[in-house]
Order: sequence, then structure tokens, then C-alpha cells
Amino acid sequence: MNLPGMLVEYLITGSCALIWVRGTLLLLQANNNLPDGLVLQGWDGAKLAFLVPGIYVLGMLVDFLGKGLVDWFKKVAGKSLKKTESDKELRYWVIFMHAPELGRQIEIRSSRDRVARGAIVNAVIGTVVLALLNSANNSKFWWVILGGVFFSLLFSALWWRFYIRTSEFEIGASEQVMDKLRQDREMKMA
Repeated sequence: MNLPGMLVEYLITGSCALIWVRGTLLLLQANNNLPDGLVLQGWDGAKLAFLVPGIYVLGMLVDFLGKGLVDWFKKVAGKSLKKTESDKELRYWVIFMHAPELGRQIEIRSSRDRVARGAIVNAVIGTVVLALLNSANNSKFWWVILGGVFFSLLFSALWWRFYIRTSEFEIGASEQVMDKLRQDREMKMA
């Protein structure tokens, strides 16, 4: 993966996670489990200097959790998937070595997959945190749960669609590269 793409993915995912992080801090502060200085009251330079790297690291954490979640899902749904992970690794490197422009297309498509899986994790954690924040208000609590389930399912469907499309593109590109390599080999032998 290229560095600018990774930076943007983690910053997007981490920025979305700030919603539930802020809710967690408010929840902890309401229960007197958090010192007042930890919650951003103002935008002084020291806190701001840690904000962007903190968002980046938070994005990495959410991506790590998302990877575990989708790996578990792929394992559970493994019978219906067209490819195995070892096949994917082999195809990926063959494509990148012999058709780098196709490899870049796969990276771009995989980036969507990673942002979508981060959105799933953020929706699930955000739902839990916001539900805890609104647990005293019964009507808000159920709206948070319904909204959280809706968005978690929506982001899961988006991730699944992106994953399938990326896989189909990768399989097609791999077949094209392998055919080209086979043709080149036959021409050399003739």
C-alpha cells in the first residue's frame, strides 16, 4: 500500500472514531472516572499537536479491529467465497510484478474495503457508547440502538459489495496476466 493512501485511510477512520471517543470521555467524566484535563476544553497548541497523530493511531486501531472482524466473517462465510487468502496473495504479487498499473487499481479498490470495514467498527462501538450515554432516556436509547444496527448493517453491506468487486477485479486481472505470461512463454519456446 502506498503511504499517502494509508495516511488518508487511517485519518478518515480515526476521525470517524472521534465520535465514540468523545462519547466515551463524556461517559467516564460523568461517572467521575476521568480527570477534567483529559477532555479537550480548549484548543491549546500542546493538545492540538497530539491530535493528528492520535487520530492516525486511532485509525490504525480501528482498522486492526475491522480486519479481525472481517477475517472472522470470511472464515464463517468461507464456503461461499470464491477465493482463498493464499490464492489472493499469490495473485496480488503476480499482478503487481507483471502489471503494476493493475496492481495500483487493486490498491485503490482495497482502500475502499478498508475504509468500509473501519466504518463497521466505528458504527458498532459508537452504538454501544451512545447507547450507554442515553441509557437513562428510554426513547433515545432505542433510537440509538436502531440507528446503530441500521448503520452497522449498511456499512457491512457496503464492505461486502466492495470486497466482492475487488475480488472479481483481482481474479480477472490475474487471469489476464497469467494468460499473457503463458503466451509470452509459448512465443519464446516457438
